[in-house]
Amino acid sequence: MLLHSDLRNRFDLSHVDTMQHQPNPNMGRFNLSTLFFALSNIFHVFRTIVYRSPLLVYMLISPSILGLVRDSVFILESKLLGRKVVIHLHSGYQIQEVYAQAPTLVRALAHWACHKVDRAIVLQTAFMDAFTELVPREHIVVIPNGVPDVLSGYRGHEQKATLNNSKVVTYLSNLQEGKGYNDFLEAARLIATERNDVRFVVAGTWFDEEEKRATLSWITAGGLGSRIEFPGVVLGKAKAHLLLGSNVFVFPAFDPEGQPLVLLEAMAAALPIVTTDQGVLPQIVTHGRNGFVVPFRNPIALARAITRLLDDDELRERIGKTNRAEYLEKYTAEKCIQRMGDLFEQVLNS
Repeated sequence: MLLHSDLRNRFDLSHVDTMQHQPNPNMGRFNLSTLFFALSNIFHVFRTIVYRSPLLVYMLISPSILGLVRDSVFILESKLLGRKVVIHLHSGYQIQEVYAQAPTLVRALAHWACHKVDRAIVLQTAFMDAFTELVPREHIVVIPNGVPDVLSGYRGHEQKATLNNSKVVTYLSNLQEGKGYNDFLEAARLIATERNDVRFVVAGTWFDEEEKRATLSWITAGGLGSRIEFPGVVLGKAKAHLLLGSNVFVFPAFDPEGQPLVLLEAMAAALPIVTTDQGVLPQIVTHGRNGFVVPFRNPIALARAITRLLDDDELRERIGKTNRAEYLEKYTAEKCIQRMGDLFEQVLNS
């Protein structure tokens, strides 16, 4: 998003791609393959800094032990070459958990490196303590995520409607247990036994083929095959079409979350949201104002909240408008990019 933004008019941007694009079953584990890849990245970053001579290096911090080691080296080599450094944490408190569990030498390396950064970005005020012991508090700033406007190119909210006289309830995220998709499916089953005017969409990537087969068999055995759709990964216009054609958005995660982009996309689409009381999710969705917050791993409570929204058109519309307004105030891509650019200039001028 940053590389293709108006920041190109404010700064001369260079990108060092440190992502391993080929499938690697040992990703995150220490072995010769990952060690060689990490060392090549360290050298690549060093060479780019030497030849491109940037004034500032911006990097995302990985909440894993191996990632923390690699990123600490990135920081130290950048500071060794006299550059300003801004780090960005896109997760929540996981960095503290990783730091606490890391070996003594890794903690020492991370502490040494992170104390040298010029700024550290977190997603919410609730995460100001995420870098405790690592980054001085006065160097931590809050910049919320931003996402493109899914209504761009559409005249308004009238795209949200029923299809074949059915209301649509949507889940959009990775199909992993911690995201709560199984709880969503059980809530869908409970609702489907009581009414036939609702369709359910489960969009995202399966991460376990055996789990996929078992889930689809369960749906078929329960006679839900015509009520639940699995469109797979949806991107771009397909994602916009899905969100704008939905009536309720559900994100029942119970693993730690930072600031899920799917919630911001649902807000941009003026959708009421049902989520859980896990971690900081209630700080994004305030119960009764821009959605409903239910206990995590509780499909019955999830089904009740979804049903309440389905049965009350005025409530859905009011909450949807609230979410749309909050998105425009806080979470647009333009606002995020502007805040990032302003921070870069502040650091460069300090």
